Amino acid sequence: MGDLTSGVQWDGRVAAMLVAVFLLVPFQAAAEEVIFRGLAMNVIGSWLKHPAWAVLIPVPFFVFGHLYDLPGLIDVGIFAVIVGVLTLYTNGLEVGMAFHIVNNIFALGLGVLSGADMNATSGPAIETVISISVPIVFAVLVVLDTRRRQRTEESREERGNRKANQQTNSDLPTTTRVCTVGRAHDHREPRA
Repeated sequence: MGDLTSGVQWDGRVAAMLVAVFLLVPFQAAAEEVIFRGLAMNVIGSWLKHPAWAVLIPVPFFVFGHLYDLPGLIDVGIFAVIVGVLTLYTNGLEVGMAFHIVNNIFALGLGVLSGADMNATSGPAIETVISISVPIVFAVLVVLDTRRRQRTEESREERGNRKANQQTNSDLPTTTRVCTVGRAHDHREPRA
């Protein structure tokens, strides 16, 4: 953090910018998710049945709302596709919203702390590579966590069903087979 903040003059302007980032960015990122992953995906999905259309058609509109160079626009496009797929995978906007908020707060917060030009439209290649890899790693973690939760819920349901079946079966009369001279008879004993 020493190198990161060494060029920053700690004054009211920096503090105000950090406060603005933490207060306004969540609303901005959530609004983008509601518009591009909520509204656009639902409308397109109601017209075109394959989910890929709902994910891919809003991407160019989302991308061109950002003013970056070509690598930056590719980064934003990959982000949009990944968040769109996660929206479908999790059946909700919450994961995409949370990731978008954290992503933007982190990027803008670091920009403020490092004294970076907040109006820059390009950045070093390594930043683009990192920026592309973070949503991919996040998506993998979400998929793994969702699968783990589904397995946990399924095992709870199985245990609950087994317990319910055991209780139901304990209320039924027991059937034993009694064999007498070549014939089998059912003999029912009620359970107490």
